Amino acid sequence: MHAIPAFMPTLASPWSEQDLRSTLPTHEIPNLAPTRALMREIGFDEDDLAELFVNPKTETILVDPKAWFWTDRKWWKHTRPETIDKMYRVAGGCFAELSLSEQAAMLGLEIEEIAGRPSRAGRGMWVLPGGPVGTVEDLALAHYRERGYSGTASEGKALNGINLMNGQVFQRRFGHWLGFDETNQRQHQPGPEYAAKVLLSAREVLANVREVYNERKSYYLGLLKAPIEEIEAYIATVGPDHILRCVEHRYVHGATVFSGHFDLTLRGESLRFVEVKAKDRLHANQADWVRSVARPLGLDASIARVVKS
Repeated sequence: MHAIPAFMPTLASPWSEQDLRSTLPTHEIPNLAPTRALMREIGFDEDDLAELFVNPKTETILVDPKAWFWTDRKWWKHTRPETIDKMYRVAGGCFAELSLSEQAAMLGLEIEEIAGRPSRAGRGMWVLPGGPVGTVEDLALAHYRERGYSGTASEGKALNGINLMNGQVFQRRFGHWLGFDETNQRQHQPGPEYAAKVLLSAREVLANVREVYNERKSYYLGLLKAPIEEIEAYIATVGPDHILRCVEHRYVHGATVFSGHFDLTLRGESLRFVEVKAKDRLHANQADWVRSVARPLGLDASIARVVKS
């Protein structure tokens, strides 16, 4: 495992490394809630403040400093580059711009290398065992299947599909939208009471998944590009109990369960989740999934890096 990169901010900051680069679950870290006055003190000018405090009547910042390091640069496409640079100078860098090895070290993830041969069939395509062509995820899945694993390369599509179907059943059962209170005007407050309602509808979905899917088949196919067979294969791999644990974690703690899910979901002696990379690196939502979902739930998560043979 490579060394974790040093925390070296190049702009004055009142916040510690633990504040700005904590690997705790994001829902457990309180906001730092800077004021305009504090931001001026550490080198941000009025143009910066206009970018970051979008409501001139409040002290609410667009993205709290605790998330700057973990936010991909491309997220800030409507923000001045000078302002973004100052933010990363305070945070001591940007997670998405570290090397894959440095990212893995920060998150405590192992990297396994898989050798493969690029195909001339198109960009990002690889030669699979036996001669066909597929994506880098297909290559990694074939590698693990040769080692006795079963599983899917659906990333988070299947789990998101289950969540959408749960929203359909939840609304029918309780008379309001999933994720909102009974008025449909305010977002729900995470906690055991709300989660218990969501789990009731989730169990109904899992007991009748094909029937619920077929009620709005064109919607799920159009939105997710996930056929029912893909969702059923995911359920068969992880089991209903895992899905219910994820749902409970989301609605008890507010964890971002449905974003950043790793590429491969594998079943061997136990359940594994593997993110597949070739030249690219981890993104913010994938890091958050590790911090806020995989670690708290004790999931076996790792990285497969595909290299040219």
